[in-house]
Amino acid sequence: MTSSRTAMALIAGLAFMGAAHTASAQSKTEIQGMDNDHDGVVTRAEWRGPQGSFRLHDTNRDGVLSGTEVWEAGQVRAREQFNDWTAKGFSGLDQNRDNRITLDEWRFSRQEFRVADRNRDNVISRSEFLDENRTIANRGELNRQHSAAYQAGFERGQIEGRAAGREDRDRNQGWDLDGQRELESADSGYNAGVGSRPEYQSGYRDGFRAAYPEGWERR
Repeated sequence: MTSSRTAMALIAGLAFMGAAHTASAQSKTEIQGMDNDHDGVVTRAEWRGPQGSFRLHDTNRDGVLSGTEVWEAGQVRAREQFNDWTAKGFSGLDQNRDNRITLDEWRFSRQEFRVADRNRDNVISRSEFLDENRTIANRGELNRQHSAAYQAGFERGQIEGRAAGREDRDRNQGWDLDGQRELESADSGYNAGVGSRPEYQSGYRDGFRAAYPEGWERR
């Protein structure tokens, strides 16, 4: 009887070890491959492994896999801003010299990557990169030159753009900056006292587009 119990205990122990091995079988490379929308986070909806393995990797118990749960410590995407949108800056990031920058090569704010990736193909081409340099320069010039109406619209657009980005992310609706209804009228909060309506609308659209990615990224 004793030997029978011992054998049963041994079998149970081996089964437990096998289950534990299965639960931990997903490598970080495999987990990264499940990040369908390339936002640096693997949700339960994206997860394609055993549920026990998801719980094992979700070390902070927040219901998603992110940060060092998905990336090696040295590969975790930084939130600092990138400020060298020049040909030299592009060459410094384009490590494999294929004339484009992928998320694997990018080590800065994902918000900035999304803004620069104008056609949403998850790479930044050389032309997109240099276009962003011109956009930033023009934006700075506009901020210095535009009227109070533009500034008022820009500030209101930032508030509502940030809220829209956060709402789309929280509802798992996906990135949809160009589909925002607020950008059509672009006059939320407008009153004649601030000045020109077209200038207000122009500022609102610029502010909304600049802040939507920030809302999407913020947790």
